[in-house]
Amino acid sequence: MMPLVKSSPTREGKARASPQPPPEHEKPLPTMERERPGTSGTEALLVLNTRRASDRFREAQEAERTYRAKKRTAVARANLNEAKAGYREAFESLRAALRLSLTVARMSPYILTEKNGERQVKSDDKKRRAAEERSKKLEEALVRERRATSEGGSEEHDADADYADADDTPVRPRSNIKTVPTGR
Repeated sequence: MMPLVKSSPTREGKARASPQPPPEHEKPLPTMERERPGTSGTEALLVLNTRRASDRFREAQEAERTYRAKKRTAVARANLNEAKAGYREAFESLRAALRLSLTVARMSPYILTEKNGERQVKSDDKKRRAAEERSKKLEEALVRERRATSEGGSEEHDADADYADADDTPVRPRSNIKTVPTGR
């Protein structure tokens, strides 16, 4: 703020304040009024302000770029550390998996032997059941045939009865009974 001081009137102010014409014997002095400069002062001020604003804007952009770079660097650094930790864990897991795979490779003959034994047991069970089914069907067919022949009273019945032993030896197959070949 400007101090409030009474200003004394200036010469120009007096000359302006007194509208009396100069005496005739005196020659009029050239007017000392300064002409107001055109727009050069205002223009210079505007150009200066524009330059300052442009410089401030450039500085603000640079500060913004720096800020963004710092933020992104911090995020990238955190991601890098997390990735390193993940790779470290993955490498340890891979090493453990390879170690276990090598032990499995060394023990593979035992695994294969066990699997082959299981397959053999399954195969033997299947063959035994098939043989039991065949003998059951043959016995049923023999029983039916004996019933059919016992009703007729044929002599062949006696020959078949002599051929069959008590220790379950197979009975001689008839022509109408088909035998199933074994897998051996």
